[in-house]
Amino acid sequence: MLTIAVSNPVPKLFNPAQYCNLPLEEFFSAREGGSNGHSAVTVFVGYLTPGNKLYYLWDLPDGGRIVSSVSECASDPDSTDIMYPLTVEVSRYDGDGREVPYSIEEFRNDVAAGLETQTVTVAGVFTNRPIGD
Repeated sequence: MLTIAVSNPVPKLFNPAQYCNLPLEEFFSAREGGSNGHSAVTVFVGYLTPGNKLYYLWDLPDGGRIVSSVSECASDPDSTDIMYPLTVEVSRYDGDGREVPYSIEEFRNDVAAGLETQTVTVAGVFTNRPIGD
């Protein structure tokens, strides 16, 4: 197993599963149109150790943070309507580290509005298990 965290400067909030949670016919056009998803998320999730999630942590200019976890979709992993169904959870913290109310809809609205960020850190615990096990 390998635990890894990588931080990069990013100017705006993005939905890591943007490409994955799309109907098949929209998947290819979204990627061509420059949508703001993370195209490697399915590879990362495929190599997570069982029971772990992939985490995204955005640092905001006001000192706050947004945290998102991405994991395999437990409800209907065999869905043919969605390209790669993933579960996304979000939370938000103020500059003092206190959690503030924040819904998935607010997250999507912040993504659509291009909420300014300073960095994103992607972290997970990975294994060499074959994808699909």
